[in-house]
Amino acid sequence: MVKYFIAVLFSVILISPVYSQNFKAGVQFGITASQVDGDNLTGYNKAGLYGGFFVNHPAGERGDFQLEIDFSQKGSRKNADPANGIYDSYIMRLSYVEVPVFYNYKIKKFMAVHGGLSAGYLIFAKEYDNYGQIDPATSSAPPFRKLELAALAGLSFNYKENWFLSFRFSYSIIPIRDTPIQPFAYFNKPQHNNLIITALQYRF
Repeated sequence: MVKYFIAVLFSVILISPVYSQNFKAGVQFGITASQVDGDNLTGYNKAGLYGGFFVNHPAGERGDFQLEIDFSQKGSRKNADPANGIYDSYIMRLSYVEVPVFYNYKIKKFMAVHGGLSAGYLIFAKEYDNYGQIDPATSSAPPFRKLELAALAGLSFNYKENWFLSFRFSYSIIPIRDTPIQPFAYFNKPQHNNLIITALQYRF
């Protein structure tokens, strides 16, 4: 059901600009810096890719609504550092297809703030420790939820005609997975994605 929903929205993004001059479309590409709250680690140490398509529609003199379909890499990382007595390592790799919907408000001619919600579907999830990939079948950790609902807020700058630089913060409202029944090496409470996104946008 979710896959069909995403496919329909993707079609709307591609087709809407053709049938309505009020819609503006664009593409974006950037990087993510992520951590997972609840994994007993700290810091935005996991880098990833971010990109997708969007359309927006004017809403008032200084605002517009925007809908996107994006690919986003999230997770967390802890690197071993034997020189400082840290010998264990861990990495969580998560990839989502997301559909953010939010409102842009122009506070200056070249600057806008935005906020809204994003629905995501998990398409890839792997965890690794010192011994290699962690097998979900033998791990005491609960599975990751396939669906994610996140709140987002950000700031964008129109630095050149049709070109924008966007900075965005995203945080999952619903845990991406529950508390384990038995203690797990890297977490003992519900986990939430915590993400900073930097993206370059081009509007047609």
